[in-house]
This record gives sequence, structure tokens and C-alpha cells, in this order.
Amino acid sequence: MTGTEILVTAGGVGLIAGLAYFFFGPKEARRAEVRGGVQELEITVKGGYTPNLIRVQEGVPLRLVFDRQENSDCSARVVFPDFGVSKSLAAFGRTVVELMPARAGEFGFACGMNMLHGTLVVEEGNGNGSATSSSETTHSTDVAGPVRQTATRITRTRSPEPSAGDRSAGSRGQAGSSSTFAAAASPARRASGTSSRSSTA
Repeated sequence: MTGTEILVTAGGVGLIAGLAYFFFGPKEARRAEVRGGVQELEITVKGGYTPNLIRVQEGVPLRLVFDRQENSDCSARVVFPDFGVSKSLAAFGRTVVELMPARAGEFGFACGMNMLHGTLVVEEGNGNGSATSSSETTHSTDVAGPVRQTATRITRTRSPEPSAGDRSAGSRGQAGSSSTFAAAASPARRASGTSSRSSTA
């Protein structure tokens, strides 16, 4: 194999690797920013879409600004088939595309010739541009559980307050016990008094 053939072969391998990276390599992800109740993001169009992976929130209007920096026929139109949107992009200009991501999921978009591709990832949210945090909900539940259990234990172990009738009955019982004790002690005192008088006589 001559040097020329080696260079051609190496060039072909490099070109294939570049194309494979372009179409199948990791995608650059960007999250749309919420401004005045609308999500906004700018996308550069030049041999592809940058970024080509867009993250947005469900239920918040979306405004995408396509900055097309070329005049290739391939990138003259962008199509969002799941949203029923197809719009021409002005060469060396900026074009606004507005969508309503009404449901969560992944939705692809492409050029009119289906050569350039991107992905719109719609994440579940609460309708105001912020996602619902499952970790916060779980944390609150975990904290509330022990508190409720502790309160239940305290309630179960707390002795009930005696009623007025119970307190009256208790007083009568104590009075009765005192009378019984006094009656039992009286014969002993009488016997002691008699014994003292006998000794004196």
C-alpha cells in the first residue's frame, strides 16, 4: 500500500468517525428559562441544531428562537410533528416558534428534509415553570411519620384526668378509712386507760 492510499484510507476512517460522532455522539442539553410566565431558549442553526437536546417544563408556554446562520436548503424549515408545527426559518435571521408542551415525554423535531434532528424533553411540572420535587415530598412524609407516632404514644400512655364524681368518691373513701381506723383505735385507747386506773388504785 502506497503512502497516498494510506492517507486516503485514514481520511475516510476519520470522516466516518466524525459523522458517527455527529449523529450518534452525546447531545448538548440545555434547559429553557422562564421569563414572564413563558419558557424561552435560543437555538443556533448551522449544520445542525445547537443545542439539539432541550429540556422544558410541562404546562408552560414555550418560545424557541431559531438563529439560522446559513442559507442551506436543508435547514430552511423546522418541523415539530407531534405539535403539528412546521415553520420556515429565515436565512441569517432569527425566527420564533411558539409551542405549548401540554404533556410530558420526549418529542423529536427535524429540518424539512429530515436530515437535522433535535429532541424536546418535556418534564412533569406544576404549571409555573418549576418541577415537582419528589424528594421534598418524601422527606416531609418521613419527618411527619415519627411525630405522629410519638403523639400517639403520648396519648395512649397519658392517664385520664379524674372526674368530679371520682374525686368526691375518693374523698368519701378516704374519710371512711379514717373513721374505720379511729373506731379500731378507740378500744385500744379505752383498754389502755382502764389499765392505767387499775395500776393507780
